[in-house]
Amino acid sequence: MVNLLKNIGQWVLFVGVLAVGMHFATVRFLPDFIMSRLHDKLTRQVPVNTMQYPARPDASARAVVKPSPDLIYAICAYDVSEGPVRVTSPVPDSYWSLSAFANNTDNFLAINDAQAGGDRVDLILSQPGRKPINPDMLPVIEAQTPTGVILTRTLITSEEDFPALNALRQQATCSPYVDEAP
Repeated sequence: MVNLLKNIGQWVLFVGVLAVGMHFATVRFLPDFIMSRLHDKLTRQVPVNTMQYPARPDASARAVVKPSPDLIYAICAYDVSEGPVRVTSPVPDSYWSLSAFANNTDNFLAINDAQAGGDRVDLILSQPGRKPINPDMLPVIEAQTPTGVILTRTLITSEEDFPALNALRQQATCSPYVDEAP
């Protein structure tokens, strides 16, 4: 009986250690894996640091996780390892947001239409600890990781407003920022 209890105790300890190890591995590595796959998928379609304008979501759309048919998106796979990236977007008279995600899925930047403070957002995304030369005096946001994803969302307030909102969305840009002195 003692041997049976000892074997059960060892088995429970083994399963517990295995469960903790699997949990740690999932929490540590799954977000990086997900973002790496998304980044690779986006950069197969267009070069890195280029804004994309996916079609309006429907039931089959999955480029963005669980997209809403009431929103239109612009998305950019960024890479600041070679230099800063300039991100611009008009801010429509509708709900709008811009978010930046590190390669581990952490959201390190979120701006909505109420916080934008105007009709346009224009900023520089840079490597951590590296301040670009910024003759344009734009806000500089340090990316948490060299690669990640920038996403804008615009609410379609009515079908009549869709063409104008879509035209504004397609003015959003994500491009290398030349940080040389003039």
